Amino acid sequence: MAIKLVTTAAELRAESARLLAEKRGSSQGLVPTMGALHTGHATLARTAVEQNDVVVASIFVNPLQFGEAADLERYPRTLDADMALLDAEGVDLVFAPSVEEVYPGGEPLVRVTSGPLGEKWEGASRPSHFDGA
Repeated sequence: MAIKLVTTAAELRAESARLLAEKRGSSQGLVPTMGALHTGHATLARTAVEQNDVVVASIFVNPLQFGEAADLERYPRTLDADMALLDAEGVDLVFAPSVEEVYPGGEPLVRVTSGPLGEKWEGASRPSHFDGA
């Protein structure tokens, strides 16, 4: 069975329930990503497939993780290549929502701040990169 793409929470619920019933399974794994996948993501996906009946990978470039609009615009978006990598690892479903789907009304109801630890690694050059909702 080929990997399937869904873009709304309603589609995600329906399709994951269908897959669980079809496979007579009970466990679901999630591989959350921002896309532009690499071998590390492939390893996470493979592990999730080995340990779960159904595996969903999310691909969402969260604008809250980018301080500068230009940085957000430059972030690579490689959905076709990402789906091919995930399909090769046996992932069942890709959830790639729009910003509007994730933040209806434009603003998150809850925000998470990473604090001092978020100022290290990638956060040193991308303030708020580890913050989110």
